[in-house]
Amino acid sequence: MNTKAVFWLKLSFLIGTIADAIVALNWYMIAFGINIPNYLNGHTGAGPDYQLAMYIAALFMTGWTIILAWDTGNLLNAETCWS
Repeated sequence: MNTKAVFWLKLSFLIGTIADAIVALNWYMIAFGINIPNYLNGHTGAGPDYQLAMYIAALFMTGWTIILAWDTGNLLNAETCWS
């Protein structure tokens, strides 16, 4: 088993989890009416349509963040995948 490769894979999953959580929190704040720019593109939107879109996007990003966080610890049995 290549422990160095597993380490870097776990590190990349952890970095992805943190980055996705930050973006999801930003999108939730936009969805709840806080007038801040979107971290990804700098757009400051307004209106119920944009807030709904940000809420739905934040839900999907939260789900993806949970999957990444779970998989960072588990990593799909890395010992069997990398042997």
